[in-house]
Amino acid sequence: MKKRAGTFLQEKSSLECKRVTGKPEPKAHPETLTLNQIKMHPEVFQHRTIIDWISEPHIKELTKALESGQSLEAITVWWNGKNWTCIDGHHRMEAYRKVIDQQHSIPVKVFSGSVDDAITKAAAGNTKDKLPMSRNEKREAAWRLTIGTEMSKAEVQAVTGTSDRTIANMRLVKGKLLKAHPEADLSELSWLAALAQSKGKESVDIDWDERNEEQAQELAKQLAKHLPKKTRRSPEILARAIEIYDTRLASGLYEYWNTEDPDDED
Repeated sequence: MKKRAGTFLQEKSSLECKRVTGKPEPKAHPETLTLNQIKMHPEVFQHRTIIDWISEPHIKELTKALESGQSLEAITVWWNGKNWTCIDGHHRMEAYRKVIDQQHSIPVKVFSGSVDDAITKAAAGNTKDKLPMSRNEKREAAWRLTIGTEMSKAEVQAVTGTSDRTIANMRLVKGKLLKAHPEADLSELSWLAALAQSKGKESVDIDWDERNEEQAQELAKQLAKHLPKKTRRSPEILARAIEIYDTRLASGLYEYWNTEDPDDED
C-alpha cells in the first residue's frame, strides 16, 4: 500500500531528517540518471496547483517532442541524503514515463544546498519546459516559503513576485496563528484560509477557495476548448479581442492584474 503523503511541513521535516542522518552528497555529480533513480516529493517541491486539463495537454506536448526526437531541458535534482530528488521538472518526468521505461537514463543537473534552498529553487525554477505559475499559485508559494523557511521578505518577493505588503502580512498572520496555536501545522491552510482564521473567521469571506475557484476553473476549461492554440503565442490579439468584446471587461482585467492583492489592506 502506498504511503499517504503528509502536509508540506511534515514532508519537509522528513526530508530534513533524512538529509541529516543520511549519506553526504556524492562528490561526482551525475549528468544522467535513470527514471527509477529519481524520487519525487511533490508535496514539498511542486508549487503549482495540479489541474488535469492544464497539466495533461502540457505533458502531451512534451511527450510529442520526445517522440519526435527533440530533447527536453534537464531535470533539476537534489540529494536528500539517500536519493536524488526531482525539484524542478515534474511534468517532464511524467512525459518521460510515457515514452521510456524506468531503466532508461535522462539528462539531469544537480542543485546543491539545504532543504530550504531546494524549496526556493523549485519555486524560482523558470525553464522553457515549465508551465508558468498563476498569480494565486505565486501567492501560495510565498505563503509556503514564509511558514516553511527562514527566507527574508525580500528573498520571498524575489522568488515569487508577490508584493512586499502581502508577504509582510503573511509574516504577521504566521506569528498570530502560532501564538494562539504553537503546535499548529500552518501548511494545512491556504493563505486566504490562514488570513481568515487570523481574523477570527471560520472561512474566507469571498469563499474563493471553493465557489469562485470552481467557476474560474470551469470558465478556463471552456476557453481552452474554444480558443485556438496560437492564441497563447499572441496575447496582444486576445487582449484586443476582449477589448472589442467589452471595454469594461478589458478595464476590469487590467485593474485585477495591476493592483495589490486584496489581503494587502492589513
